[in-house]
Amino acid sequence: MNKLLLTFCCIVGLYNLGVGQAGFIIPASACLGQSFSAENTSVGGSTFYWNFCSGNLASNPIGDNLGNIGNLNMPVYSMVIKDGSNYFVFITNLGDGTITRLNFGNSLSNNPIATNLGNLGVLVRNIEGIQINKDNATGKWFGLIAGFSNNYLLRLDFGNSLQNTPIAENLGNIGNLMESTHTLYTFEENNNWFTLVGNYASSRLTLLKFGTSLGNTPSATDLGNVGNLNGPVGFFPVLDNGKWYLFVANQIGNSISRLDFGSSLTNQPTGVNLGNIGSVLNAPRSIIIIRDCGIVIGFVVNEKSNDIVRIAFPNGLTSQPTGESLGNVGTFSFPHHISQLFRDGDAIYCFVTNVNNNTLTRIIFKGCPYPAFPSSALRNPPPITYNVPGVYNISLVVDEGLPSQSNICKQITVDNLSISVNPVSSEVCEGRSTQLSATGATTYLWSPAIGLSATSGATVEAAPPTTTTYTVVGSVGQSCSSTKTIMVKVNPKPTISVVPYNPEICEGDSVQLNAQGAMTYSWAPPDGLSSLINARVTSRTATTTKYVVTGTDNKGCTGTRDLLVTVDPKPSFSGITTSCGSNGKNYSIDLATSGDRLTSKYGQIALQNMLYTITNIPRNVSNIVTSYLSITGCKDSVIVPYPNCPLPRLFVPESFSPNNDGINDLFEIPGIEAYPEAELTIFNRFGQTVYITKSYKDNWDGSFSSSNTIENHRVPVGVYYYVLKPDATMGYIKGFIYIAY
Repeated sequence: MNKLLLTFCCIVGLYNLGVGQAGFIIPASACLGQSFSAENTSVGGSTFYWNFCSGNLASNPIGDNLGNIGNLNMPVYSMVIKDGSNYFVFITNLGDGTITRLNFGNSLSNNPIATNLGNLGVLVRNIEGIQINKDNATGKWFGLIAGFSNNYLLRLDFGNSLQNTPIAENLGNIGNLMESTHTLYTFEENNNWFTLVGNYASSRLTLLKFGTSLGNTPSATDLGNVGNLNGPVGFFPVLDNGKWYLFVANQIGNSISRLDFGSSLTNQPTGVNLGNIGSVLNAPRSIIIIRDCGIVIGFVVNEKSNDIVRIAFPNGLTSQPTGESLGNVGTFSFPHHISQLFRDGDAIYCFVTNVNNNTLTRIIFKGCPYPAFPSSALRNPPPITYNVPGVYNISLVVDEGLPSQSNICKQITVDNLSISVNPVSSEVCEGRSTQLSATGATTYLWSPAIGLSATSGATVEAAPPTTTTYTVVGSVGQSCSSTKTIMVKVNPKPTISVVPYNPEICEGDSVQLNAQGAMTYSWAPPDGLSSLINARVTSRTATTTKYVVTGTDNKGCTGTRDLLVTVDPKPSFSGITTSCGSNGKNYSIDLATSGDRLTSKYGQIALQNMLYTITNIPRNVSNIVTSYLSITGCKDSVIVPYPNCPLPRLFVPESFSPNNDGINDLFEIPGIEAYPEAELTIFNRFGQTVYITKSYKDNWDGSFSSSNTIENHRVPVGVYYYVLKPDATMGYIKGFIYIAY
């Protein structure tokens, strides 16, 4: 394989035929300012070139229209070649059949020296594709040019330098298989040279075989129309996992075909038409497929829409690709051909010929727009550090410029690790928890761990007893970390008080409960409460009940207070016994609870062994209300009906002698005690009232009681008249009584 092919193949990373052995290991990601090392795993190699910020084909390119340089006249095809340390671009001019050579010197970023080599005595109008390769057998540079309208193949002999003016010869229509020959691809395999030819008119492929030297006369083999070719105008071969594929742009069919050659490009291929990828193809004119830093990307130029399309193979080269238009990035006007890509320093370059405005556009996939880690020629470069975040392409070229040259490219993502926490700050109520989340890293460590449900992870539950500042350290790898803090403010629970607290009430009574310390309140159980959300409620319960009041403050924090409303039963008794006594009615009550007390309006009360007795109740009282007072202060009353005890007969004496001799000194009426409201009136023989009372108690001693008599002066001896009314229900008893001294 000649040096040119090696340079081209190894730079794009697709035509590795077994000589490339470059390799290295780097981490997939790093942190801003973090140092890491690239481990060189290359086999062999005498020279090494490391670049740590090369161009990225996944980014959008920049177009630089170089104008009409080298007397361009409908430029159609171009080829980029590196000869020694110099870059050359050769362009075919359809309009006048001439060749333009651009010498960029040691960098494709330079302004080139342009030379129009003319028609070299044999070229005519309507020339198309061009291929230039170095023949190792002879040491010469040979070029092949497709004659489109005349169906022939032209060969250029540059000798040992591309700076020479070549000698041109017409090889004619080889095997009569060249029909509107448009595009070419020349390659060496097993020390033999071959050229694939795309015939625009017949949409068929031809394989030319040169043998061991491109200076030989070739033979031709018809490969036919494979993959539904329709106006093939652009080739690009790809070697993937030991298998060769050829991607073809179909200008008429607005499609891309993929031809599968297996282990050799000299095999008879099979093919599939991939259609109008992403519906963004519009008369596609040229295609290139690139494996760059582990990804496969293609580019297509469209004749009619004057744009460049990027296609991607997310699931490998044999999968259906996707497509997107990147627009007219370089003053395109009928863009006809896009050259192979060259990595020169930190940037990647290719060139697009513009037929309508006779210009050449330089497409640049720039390297870093800011200073990056410097390149290195050491086998093992020093530790690498990036100070700006981004996705970096790191490339290694081994034995650059030698037949054993190979390269490899890998990507590393550099992040400015800055984790974020959510929420930035938090307030919780005492006893509650809050969720803390961290993002931006791969692992996390929280401190303090007390109160967290997990010490590592992006999300934790925090339930601090008091206001606490938490720290989370987010890490990527072993040495890249970022720290954030978050304060969780703990608001205390409201302190709830209730007045009265633990009240004691009597059965059937109610109590007003007043809660304080919060804004709103709820009570449980709600039964018997006049309100559920108020500070003041009325409890009326039949039995002793435990209440819980929950108060909520203006921050949503809640506090509770338990209280017991004790319900004391009413005093009770086990039985009532009534009887008629000689002095009136009697009854007794057996108490149910020791310490209860009993009161009564009538009679005499006595207590012995929890038995109350009331005696001498007037016989004219039919029933009585008796009040009970329990030991807890609860009151009740009961109406006790009494038997209809017969009233004793009254025997009014006919005389008495109030002389203080201790014998019959008082006017006594037996049984009068049964009539507590008895009325007695005494008259003298003149009809004057000498004594009157409404509650006679057998206590008249013969003294005057009227206002016109001397107080306590006894009446004289004689007969007196009395009128007795025992009670309001009975009639008057009348008679005479004799008083003697």
